[in-house]
Amino acid sequence: MGMSSLTFFGIVMSLKQLYNSLTHGDPDSAIWNTVQLDGGVVGYSVSKIINNPALCDRICLDAPGWLAAIMGIAAGAFPDAV
Repeated sequence: MGMSSLTFFGIVMSLKQLYNSLTHGDPDSAIWNTVQLDGGVVGYSVSKIINNPALCDRICLDAPGWLAAIMGIAAGAFPDAV
């Protein structure tokens, strides 16, 4: 039994939201994009995360695997398109 295109769309949208949040800086990325302000107070930086090489490396390592997974899901959901 194949995966429905609706399920495929949900997976893709979920991944897109996560990686867009991480790379473009929005409220969903606050967990990764907090900064320590004067007096030890923690704040939220409303910009891209460019000062966290470990996180950037993680995104670069994750992206090809997710792309391959999404391509496999798409091939299963739309076998006539391959």
